[in-house]
Amino acid sequence: MNSKYYMIVILLMVLGCKDIASQTNKDCTREINLDKTHICLPKFEKMTECYLNLTINSIVNSNVPDESLPIAYYLNDKTYKNIETIEQEVYDDYLFSTDVLSKQKLSRSEFEELSGFDKVLKNDWSKVKQIIKEKIKVLTFDKPIVIETYSNNKNVISSVIMSRILGEETELINIGITNSLFIKDKIIITVYNKHYLDIETIKDAKAKNDYFALRIIQENE
Repeated sequence: MNSKYYMIVILLMVLGCKDIASQTNKDCTREINLDKTHICLPKFEKMTECYLNLTINSIVNSNVPDESLPIAYYLNDKTYKNIETIEQEVYDDYLFSTDVLSKQKLSRSEFEELSGFDKVLKNDWSKVKQIIKEKIKVLTFDKPIVIETYSNNKNVISSVIMSRILGEETELINIGITNSLFIKDKIIITVYNKHYLDIETIKDAKAKNDYFALRIIQENE
């Protein structure tokens, strides 16, 4: 995998309604078609999938690279209530999903190559940072830290990433957990974001993230 894949993952970490027209499964909030492959987007309690909302759609599409195909955007219900003013909000506890290789069927060995995120940050961060700067001009980013990479399922590779994000008068530390999901010979990326407070933030974020990732795998078996 080239650095474009990892650049997309980083951008997903800083993006900070529900359409049922194609719903076919009682546990899906929406079903999408990726090159004739059907992917179920599960329902999550106290979360709303709202990528097709015009406000969210505009924000997401203006911040992700052309190579990325956004799939889903889940907000917690508290944030979703303020969706009309969300562009002025600083929020976390959201899940984003995208597909970067929808036209390709990949082997398991190609999927497993995605575990080298820390190497890409070390070798290609200056290139990734420049692309982010062009997309998101109002924020500055320090080099992210990969805290750990792990797998709790043969079809999921996850990385816990800590980022320092600075605005003109604000600064926050963010925990983003990126997941590469191997579903029906395709790779779906999800990213769960939580603002860092202390070490418990990482534990809580991992627990919630792992549930989301495994539910998506389960609903698409």
